[in-house]
Amino acid sequence: MNPFDDPDAPCLVLTSTATEAQAESLAAAIVKAHLAACVQMHPVRSVYCWEGALQRESEWALNIKTRNARFAALEAFIRAHHPYQTPEVLRLPIDGGSADYLRWLDAQTR
Repeated sequence: MNPFDDPDAPCLVLTSTATEAQAESLAAAIVKAHLAACVQMHPVRSVYCWEGALQRESEWALNIKTRNARFAALEAFIRAHHPYQTPEVLRLPIDGGSADYLRWLDAQTR
């Protein structure tokens, strides 16, 4: 079974921004829109190729906790509000966790 077939199943969506202010703004807008129950932010260093050149950048990683049913709207929201030309949007399944926390996550994203 595909872990994304169940619309009520929780998932984790990853993205990143260039600055803490961008991360804070995007996280607050996502939670306010009930597209996620919680967004955690932390500084990271990224190494990647962009337009043929090796890049080394400080970024802010966002761990976005939501449900599969909210993913399409969340992805569209990130694309519409993100400053990057090609923002990272990765969805990972969550196959377990604290029952109380998962009930809260579900309630916050309805």
